[in-house]
Amino acid sequence: MDDGRAMLNEARNHELNNRTISNYLHYLNEAFFIIAKEKFSFSPRRRKMNPKKIYLTDTGFTVLGRAFSENRGRLLENVVAIELFSRELELY
Repeated sequence: MDDGRAMLNEARNHELNNRTISNYLHYLNEAFFIIAKEKFSFSPRRRKMNPKKIYLTDTGFTVLGRAFSENRGRLLENVVAIELFSRELELY
């Protein structure tokens, strides 16, 4: 019986953690620190089900993660997304 309770508590903690992360991403989006957009798909259902793409509004913050990996393609994608967003064009 203890295993069942432990699994239930773990599920509740996981749900709370997902909710907390979702709230933080919402706050960062509201503060214009990030841009969150849906991934492209012809299917409206898939667009809603897929996780959103996250772009930093200031590419200077990518320097903070550079010690972990240097991905110039991701940086270029981020720069293009910022430019499209500033021109108020559709992002996918």
